[in-house]
Amino acid sequence: MQIQGLDLLAKEKLEFVLQNRLKEFGYFHIKTANTMQNVATVEMELGNYGKSLQYNLQVLEVRKKTFGDDHLKVANSHTSIAQLHDLMGNYAQAADSLDQAMKIYSLDVATNKSKI
Repeated sequence: MQIQGLDLLAKEKLEFVLQNRLKEFGYFHIKTANTMQNVATVEMELGNYGKSLQYNLQVLEVRKKTFGDDHLKVANSHTSIAQLHDLMGNYAQAADSLDQAMKIYSLDVATNKSKI
């Protein structure tokens, strides 16, 4: 129970930070998206999969606009979305999201875009 209390406190603090990021940077900024991703993680830990999914979809939108459709950060978003669909029992959607992530990961390996 203590862990959930800490997660609720973290959620409250992160939502405050998110509101400030939105005011300072706007919606389509990577700092805003990073904070949204943190809120999504806490929502998932609290079992609020629907809310977490909403935040992750917003992060995906910002990352696509910022980095392009085939960036590893976009693939990471697809992986997070797949995990949530799996937790919610939406297995076909989870498979689709994982497929999108794998296409990006494969493209990255094939073109050797990542720096190791």
